[in-house]
Amino acid sequence: MKPARSRTAIALITTIGLMTLAGQASAQIVTGFENGFEDWSVSGRQTIAPTGGNPDANLVGILSSFAFDVRNNTNAALLGDLTRIPSIRLTIDVKVNSINFFFSPVTRDLIVELRDNTNNNGLPYTSVYFVLDTLSASRPGWMTLSVVIEDTSAEDLPRGWRGTGAEDPVTFEPILEPGRTFASVLASVDSINFTTAVPGFFFGSTDFDIQIDNVGFEIEQTCYPDCDTSTGVGVLDLFDFLCFQGSFVSGQPYACDCDTSSGLLVCDLFDFLCFQNAFVAGCP
Repeated sequence: MKPARSRTAIALITTIGLMTLAGQASAQIVTGFENGFEDWSVSGRQTIAPTGGNPDANLVGILSSFAFDVRNNTNAALLGDLTRIPSIRLTIDVKVNSINFFFSPVTRDLIVELRDNTNNNGLPYTSVYFVLDTLSASRPGWMTLSVVIEDTSAEDLPRGWRGTGAEDPVTFEPILEPGRTFASVLASVDSINFTTAVPGFFFGSTDFDIQIDNVGFEIEQTCYPDCDTSTGVGVLDLFDFLCFQGSFVSGQPYACDCDTSSGLLVCDLFDFLCFQNAFVAGCP
């Protein structure tokens, strides 16, 4: 069996004792493929190998294509308004067996791209993307590649991030569509893609043999009960209780599902008790 991090999970740290000691919570929406595809595919292809992953089950990507593309455009838990989550770590485990172009080994950059299908320039989408690493068969074994979005409400592109949706009139390179911001794209994500299709580049048909595991994103919260920061980060007061209550009433599960004993993303009395214990424990 996979360890807790690697199994498919959408869970806050649920043990009240742990929250009491640590005063923090984290969550995962990570697909380890033991429970199926959960809407992930490799360029639309879906094949799971029960063994050989990192560990156990993994998504197999053997294809000839212009690009290798691990995509998800239907799992609602991963899409939509990602600004509802303050900070996100996008992550994927990759094992490259071979990448060949006309029978010769080549390398390809892997990016993570968040796409919004709204675009006023007649293009298929507007997106923001980050280059994770270079894929090469000369790097044996599994690699865990990730990037942290520290502030999903940021207007400017964070360091290392780039945008698409328009073209620079001088260099003709892809740029973020005018009038769009980093946060506006994250507020309406229609697709998450881990892909070698780097915007602005064109590649010929390439033979890929790559395995994928533990793909998705993780949410980190340094102090879970600090729901409202109007009186200072790490300061717990009545406003945090009101903030949690508002999240509970409006059904925002990432904020109110402190305890998952009644089911993932289910908010009930146990979540109130969990929040109360975390509040009493305070922030580290």
